[in-house]
Amino acid sequence: MSFYQRKHNWDAFKSYRIIEDNIFLDLNVGNQLSCVLGNEEIGEDSYVKIIMLIDDKIKRTRL
Repeated sequence: MSFYQRKHNWDAFKSYRIIEDNIFLDLNVGNQLSCVLGNEEIGEDSYVKIIMLIDDKIKRTRL
């Protein structure tokens, strides 16, 4: 198993939202383009860790 480090350009994301156990990472390009990460797809532990990470990096849009 190999591991690698990858740096992310956090400026590519303008905000994030959580809707029905899905994290929407809103991109800074286009109109309403988002990357979606679902709790069911990535698992509860990863879901919580990702929220903690992006909460530090990106502002959250409250609905």
